[in-house]
Amino acid sequence: MRKVLFVLLFVVLAVVMPAPAFMQDLPFTRSACANGVDLTGQIVSLYHIANRNDQDDIFPALQAGYADAAEYFNAHGGMCGATMAQVYDNKYVASNQDIYKRFVQLDPKPLAVTLYSSGDSAQLAPQLAKDEIPGLLLRGGSLESVYGEDGQTPGWVFATNPLYVDQVGSVCDYIVAHPERFPKPVIGFVSNDDSWAKHVVEGSHPYCESLGIGYAGVGYFSDDTVTLAGVKKLIDAGANTLYTNFLRGGPTGLTATLANMNLQDKIAVAAVNGAMDADIYFLGDRSVGSDKLPYTNGMIGSLPLRSWAEVDNPGIQMITQQADLHKRPFTMHDNAYVMGWAASDLFIETYIETGNRVGFEHITGADIKETLEKIVYAPLGGVEQIDYQGGTRRALAANRIGEFHYLGKDGKNAADANNPPIINGIFMTPWIVPLTDYQPAPDLRPGGANVVEATPAT
Repeated sequence: MRKVLFVLLFVVLAVVMPAPAFMQDLPFTRSACANGVDLTGQIVSLYHIANRNDQDDIFPALQAGYADAAEYFNAHGGMCGATMAQVYDNKYVASNQDIYKRFVQLDPKPLAVTLYSSGDSAQLAPQLAKDEIPGLLLRGGSLESVYGEDGQTPGWVFATNPLYVDQVGSVCDYIVAHPERFPKPVIGFVSNDDSWAKHVVEGSHPYCESLGIGYAGVGYFSDDTVTLAGVKKLIDAGANTLYTNFLRGGPTGLTATLANMNLQDKIAVAAVNGAMDADIYFLGDRSVGSDKLPYTNGMIGSLPLRSWAEVDNPGIQMITQQADLHKRPFTMHDNAYVMGWAASDLFIETYIETGNRVGFEHITGADIKETLEKIVYAPLGGVEQIDYQGGTRRALAANRIGEFHYLGKDGKNAADANNPPIINGIFMTPWIVPLTDYQPAPDLRPGGANVVEATPAT
């Protein structure tokens, strides 16, 4: 029996006809298209290496963000008049590697693809280089994913946040700058047991120790399962701050474990940027402590992407208005929806800068890569900060420290004893607030400017 494989591509195209390129009416500044350029009638596509199996937790909000962004931008000038399209492989069971293989066979092949995990990025990096297609890593940050196995070879993948190892350094900088909150700090790691996660711990704790922070060791866990015994071992070794590089259930599991040990108010929890996201509450353990707030209340971590709580930011205001206009559910008020907007704007800016430099007739992936290597841009007027100058492959200058809270009934501030939380159906409202402004993260990849060699054990 002959089997025929049909590759189904789901293309999100905004139906609104774009205005001429010279009429980009946006509430933020983007590069203008060169004089005389009008690409009306053309389609420029951004391809997404994402499927519902691997990205099921973020896929609906991510796809909604991309769709709403394309519709909005196409109605406000498009890409120099061209229509922006968001392209997915809609085959539910496809692996991300299979999705890439199908995309790269297209003619013309993609100018760029988006990636959503360090594992996918590390696996696809050699093929992206061979095919000369740059990848935007929007939800990952392992060393190997952007600098190869040796950690020192810039490739074709560009992360939109600092590396995970750099993020630990940012947290340690914050801890030592606030001794009133973190007196005599000792850090312990609650870590994924994958190789990339081990590199994060090994590459960061010497830097933290050089700042005067004690080191209690690391507990390696699998499948987001944090055990009481493993946490207790770190605390018995003196840890009063626990740093986790888990996403999804890891942070909620850790904070719940501390609550069960009656240590929630005594042990601080810090996390990687992927955990500083409303979806860990919407999709995870929502149990509350004696303060009537979820256990994750008060967790700190890296916050390179602006949050829904930053209501004074024009980009967040625009995103919120568009989400309401499209009647997006409350549970889509997470990082994934914002990422869809920010990545779309970054791609448009990169495309315009590239076309202005080389002409719009035959832009290639290599041309896009050359632009990314020098780009300095704040998507949506500052929803995130992108700077890949000097050969870097991650947005080193883009980090902030934030704190996980829940919105109080005053509608403006974090909930506390005098400002009880708003309840929206069965959910509270995650309210993740910045504690610092954007500032450079320490450069802790191998050979980086801030690397501190580990002291040999005696």
